[in-house]
Amino acid sequence: MSLESIGRHSHPVAQKGLQFLVESARDDGSWPIDTNLATWNTTLAVQHLAVGGFDVSRLNCLEWILDCQVRTRHPYTGAAAGGWGWSDLSGSVPDADDTPSALLALRWFHQHPSTSNEQRARIETAATDGLHWLRNLQNSNGGWPTFCRGWGKLPF
Repeated sequence: MSLESIGRHSHPVAQKGLQFLVESARDDGSWPIDTNLATWNTTLAVQHLAVGGFDVSRLNCLEWILDCQVRTRHPYTGAAAGGWGWSDLSGSVPDADDTPSALLALRWFHQHPSTSNEQRARIETAATDGLHWLRNLQNSNGGWPTFCRGWGKLPF
C-alpha cells in the first residue's frame, strides 16, 4: 500500500504483496492474522505425541525444528537471536510462546535413546540459546512480552 501511494505499484515487491493479499483472503473477505503456523503446530504435535507414548524418533522433524531457530537479530522488531517464531518463513518473529514450545519439543528428542551424540549437541546448543533468549525477554515487572523486552502495550 505504501508503494502504491508513491506510484510504485508495478515494483516487484508491491506486486508480490498484492498477490499475497489476494491469495490469502478468506471466502468472507477477511484476512487471517497468520497464514503459516508450521513451527507452532509442529512443536505442539511433537509434545503431544510424545506425552501420548509415540516414539518421537519416528518423526522426521528434529532438524527442521532446529533450523527454524532465529540465528540473527530480527530486522524489524530488533528481537535478539536465539528464539523461535511461529513459522519457518522469513516474516516470522521469535516470540514468547513458540520458543518454549520448541524447547519442550526438543526435550523429547534429546532424551530419546536413538538420538545421536551429534544431534544431542545441536539440541543442547539450540536449547541454551533459546533459554538465554527467553530469560532475557522477561520484563522487569516479571511478565513476558510477546516479542521484545519492554513491549507490554501492543494493540493486540
